[in-house]
Amino acid sequence: IVNEYIAGTMPMASKDIAYNYNLKVSPATVRNDVAYLEEQEYVIRPHPSAGTIPTDKAYRYYVETISRDAKLPPIEQDLLYELLREAKEEIEQWLKLAAVLLAHFVHNVAVITLPKAPRCRFKHLDLIALQDFVALLILVLYEARVRQKILSLNKRITQDDLTMLTGKLNSVYAGMSSSEILAKKTELSPEERQVTACVVDTMATEDKLEHGKPFLEGLYLMLSQPEFAKNPRMVSLLELLEEGDWLGNIPRPELDKRE
Repeated sequence: IVNEYIAGTMPMASKDIAYNYNLKVSPATVRNDVAYLEEQEYVIRPHPSAGTIPTDKAYRYYVETISRDAKLPPIEQDLLYELLREAKEEIEQWLKLAAVLLAHFVHNVAVITLPKAPRCRFKHLDLIALQDFVALLILVLYEARVRQKILSLNKRITQDDLTMLTGKLNSVYAGMSSSEILAKKTELSPEERQVTACVVDTMATEDKLEHGKPFLEGLYLMLSQPEFAKNPRMVSLLELLEEGDWLGNIPRPELDKRE
């Protein structure tokens, strides 16, 4: 019943179930089984003379009984390997690619998000000198999160000094939450205190977020399903928006020209 309703969004009659799946039992037998499913709230009827459609309870059972041992064909496994290898170590590329592939395989919308703990924890810090008083702060948190900020320093500092500074803070703050970093009693230079304040502020902001950035793909595939297929213009529009190529057709202002 679930398979047929997903494919066609039409209520299923008992005789269709018996014949379509070659069950080798009479429609009356199927009708009795369907009546039991109805009593258990797995299916309902839109009206008394209609066939049955699955309930949320039926969908939950359907999902939980999907085989965990299912494997992709070798060709698709090779494709996955090559695409993920090309993405290298960029976590956002991996997530976006995972969303694209999942949408392709299930022919529906796919949403990928990073796991999120109640409190983020410090993993690694880097500082890269950009100018005499400006550095790029790269904060790596557990759960594969990376945050970057431009930091205006109070004094001129070399890359060697920044490397020494981050080496100390990486050693002191490893595995800590923002509140633990604040409570840590460590003698710090003014520059180390400034960097620490930026780190704590960044982590506190992360803790307030309920979810990480979602990666969504396949909206147009979802709207190609029977329930949504009556409006082809909407499908085309969403496919265009998801690809993002339409941005290249918008003329850009020529900022170099002076009037």
